[in-house]
Amino acid sequence: MPKNGVTPMRCKAVWVLAWALAMHTAATATSMLRIACDDEAAGAMVTVNGRQMGECPLDMQVQPGQVTIQSSKPRDAETQWVFEQSLFLGDGVVKRIELTFSKTVLTAEGMRQQQAREQERQRQEAARLREEAAAKKKEGERQRLAAEAARQHRLKLDAAMAAARAQGAEPGNGKPFRDCPDCPPMVIIKGVDGDPVAMGQFEITRGQYEAFVTDTKRPPSRGCRVWNSGIFSSEAVQDANATWLAPGFEQTKDHPVVCVSWNEVQAYLAWLSAKAGVRYVLPGKSDWIEAWRQNYPAIASSGNFHDWSFTGGNAARVCPLGNLLDSTGWSQGGRGGTGNGANEPYPCSDGFGKTAPVGHFAVGATGLHDLIGNVSELLSGVSRAPDNAIDLAQSLANQYPSARDNADKSISIWQERKALVVHDAYGSSWLFSLADSWITERDDMRTQWIGFRVMRPFAQPEARLLSSP
Repeated sequence: MPKNGVTPMRCKAVWVLAWALAMHTAATATSMLRIACDDEAAGAMVTVNGRQMGECPLDMQVQPGQVTIQSSKPRDAETQWVFEQSLFLGDGVVKRIELTFSKTVLTAEGMRQQQAREQERQRQEAARLREEAAAKKKEGERQRLAAEAARQHRLKLDAAMAAARAQGAEPGNGKPFRDCPDCPPMVIIKGVDGDPVAMGQFEITRGQYEAFVTDTKRPPSRGCRVWNSGIFSSEAVQDANATWLAPGFEQTKDHPVVCVSWNEVQAYLAWLSAKAGVRYVLPGKSDWIEAWRQNYPAIASSGNFHDWSFTGGNAARVCPLGNLLDSTGWSQGGRGGTGNGANEPYPCSDGFGKTAPVGHFAVGATGLHDLIGNVSELLSGVSRAPDNAIDLAQSLANQYPSARDNADKSISIWQERKALVVHDAYGSSWLFSLADSWITERDDMRTQWIGFRVMRPFAQPEARLLSSP
């Protein structure tokens, strides 16, 4: 019999009872979770350790230990809000969890749409790369063609300038050349686009124009605008009998031809081009101004060429360069406008009251003569009367009643010209100053103080130069 009357069977029963009590206590031990949520998360299903527990907000009892809380809620057609938090709960703990959505993930539909978009992006990227490669190839071809065009352009320039260079002419050296034995002498200058061009060394003379008239058997056209100088007033009037042979003053064959219309000049250019085998044109406005600036750099640096006044000390600089209205012209009836705005001659005397032989005055920096004075020079292209010309004439008439007659004439002229296409003439003349170097002319109008100078671009396929004798 066991000591103390305790049998083994009784000990075993006590142990089993203690174990069962412990298990019961463990099974009934709980902790509390309180799931709170903001407006965005309200109504979202809450899962604890993989088991759906209800919609947020809610309180629940859970077993102590490791707890994982999850929740989700659709955000849009492709994404959903998700929440996940893991924590360890002790026995009898009350834990508050704030369920706030701050992370989104793709839904199954979202993943499908994303994959479709990625495929489309890859397709577009492949197309872009193909287009980029094609554009690069096209640009390469464009550059190749441009380089070839530039090479051909240089070859044409070199070929066109070969005979001129054989005569010693180079851009800027001022040495003249001729396209044919009796063609006008030309000087090579830098054009407005950087390419060399040939500009007539002188204005076209009466002798050169006479060769055209004789060769084409062209009868002289009568009617020319001449300057009528009176004691109290001077103005331009139409002389029905004046021609280029009889412009109203004496000339020799070396004087610049005047009283020729823009249309007649075009006929001369066509004749000369056919004779020489190259194309001659009138300079454009930009061509003429660029030649003027290169030829007279000291004057050009002082400002715009047709605004530059050369009274006083400036007159001594400019008078040797061109045949302008001076004391000689004044004494012979010249009454044109002057650089200082007064009806007075320039303080110098060149001995010529009207036109002078071409090349008589000092040569400019590029080898050109008479871009200042002698005659104004017709330009290519067309122009129209300034929009404010009529208003300006009317304003002057109102301001100076004594000038009403002249103002009315100006208004009538400008009203006529506003309806006409006209041509510019630049360069002043024996009658006017440098400040009066812009004139407009109709196609068929002839003028006593307007002539022309020729220009020839080198870059032309038919370019052919003949050596001078």
